[in-house]
Amino acid sequence: MRLCCIAVAVLTLCHRTCLRYFLPPQWIMDKDAVSALSTPELAQFPLDDFFDHYEKGLRKVAYLLTVYVCVCSTYILINNTTVAKLMIMIDIPRRVKG
Repeated sequence: MRLCCIAVAVLTLCHRTCLRYFLPPQWIMDKDAVSALSTPELAQFPLDDFFDHYEKGLRKVAYLLTVYVCVCSTYILINNTTVAKLMIMIDIPRRVKG
């Protein structure tokens, strides 16, 4: 019986730690509230909602990163074009004189 209690305590600690670590932004409770959950409360924790919320957050981050990469790529292309034009402008007088 004692081994069972130790196993439950370890699983409870691991479950609580995982929930705190992966706690999505704007979740219904903060890390302190998750830390304070009892074993029966952890057993009733809404994991489906938790992971849905977590997945939506990851999708949003992935989308924002994609947009950021597209914007940066556009700026790099514009800068490369500008640099190429400037290099051409600089090289033209050299060719004419030389």
